[in-house]
Amino acid sequence: MFFLCLIFLFSISDAQAKDNITARALSHYIQAGIYERLNQLDKATTEYKAALKADNSSPQIHLRLAIALIKQNQLSQATDQLELAIKYYETSTDSPDQQNSFIEAHTLLALVYSLQGQLDQATAEYEAALRGVLAIDPQNIGIHKSLAQVYLRENRLSEAQQTYRFILSLAPSDPETHFFLGTVYEQQNKRDEAIDEFKAALEINPEYPDALNSLGYLYAEESINLEEAEQMIKKALIYDPDNGAYIDSLGWVYFRQGRYEEAIEKLEQAIQFLSDPVIYEHLGDAYLKQGNLLKARESWQRSLESDPQENPQVKEKLEQYK
Repeated sequence: MFFLCLIFLFSISDAQAKDNITARALSHYIQAGIYERLNQLDKATTEYKAALKADNSSPQIHLRLAIALIKQNQLSQATDQLELAIKYYETSTDSPDQQNSFIEAHTLLALVYSLQGQLDQATAEYEAALRGVLAIDPQNIGIHKSLAQVYLRENRLSEAQQTYRFILSLAPSDPETHFFLGTVYEQQNKRDEAIDEFKAALEINPEYPDALNSLGYLYAEESINLEEAEQMIKKALIYDPDNGAYIDSLGWVYFRQGRYEEAIEKLEQAIQFLSDPVIYEHLGDAYLKQGNLLKARESWQRSLESDPQENPQVKEKLEQYK
């Protein structure tokens, strides 16, 4: 559902639509629009369907019918109409108005797919919509960011990396882009590059909580600059004191410093805000250092149960400490 907050709607006006609808269908189309504005959706749907009988190849009519169907929660029928609209727009997107409507159809189809739980199809349609916007406005940084987020959430890291680097070629002082590029590098296990990007984000915006936390956490992972890491994460927590990920990071710094009791306290606190397999693994490691094997195994087991990937490292710990 991550793309719902970034929907790009380019509504067609009646005047724009009329130029592309045959005379036989026009009266039905106009009447349907009147009924839709009056929220008489059943009648609007009937008129749009009548218009399609006269002009079945009009993408505008398919699009408006789909919108009326969405309003009535008739999502399966709306999907069919949006697919037809896209099919006909693909052969008639010469004008900017039609290009915008083509993008709108992809965006609405992404919404419908997401409402039906078909997230892969939704992502593909959302990506098509974003690419359509970029064709109109190739220097639009916001659209590039949205597309990069699609790649990142789909774990298409190479494409995300390429897109974020392109954004930086347009806006080298954008801290958010440096941060997300660092996140991509971290997921690729390129920790040195990730650290450089998090540092770059903080040079531009020293108060960036996510960058403070991520850099501090990477320092903890590498067991370097632990005092600096502690201060950065504490600073991030000033902005978001109930953030389970930040609290986990601080607990992990304490673990790396050998402050196991404080680590356990923070990691237990983190779980109250965020039930995450990594936090449970950290907690198990901290309990092991304190010699509490029973609680260590219990935490690792909970990590395994909450991790769909079933981390082999956690399995190994459970096997080793039977």
